[in-house]
Amino acid sequence: MTVTHPVTLAMLLWMLIASSAFLLMSVWTDDPEHRSTYLRWAVAYLTALIVIIVVFYYRFAP
Repeated sequence: MTVTHPVTLAMLLWMLIASSAFLLMSVWTDDPEHRSTYLRWAVAYLTALIVIIVVFYYRFAP
């Protein structure tokens, strides 16, 4: 899989950074309510990242 369009690369990087940030915030927070919210956002971003990678992989696969 090659990423040729800069917008696609930026989107993939943004999702990776956002999911990592939410995952780290869920580990560092002491409030259980915030922890579950951060974990939900991290899972949402990771799911979107996986879906986009799979779509681009199968779209540009030979």
